[in-house]
Amino acid sequence: MYKVYFKQAIELLKQNKFISTISIAGTALAIMMVMVLIVVD
Repeated sequence: MYKVYFKQAIELLKQNKFISTISIAGTALAIMMVMVLIVVD
C-alpha cells in the first residue's frame, strides 16, 4: 500500500519539478516555524 503511494509521489515529482519543489519547501518551512515556536515557548 505504501509502496504505491511512494511510487505515485515519485512520478509526480518527475512530472512537475517546479511545483513539487515549491510544495516541499513550503511544507518544510511550515514544520520549521512550528518547531521554532515550540522551542521558543
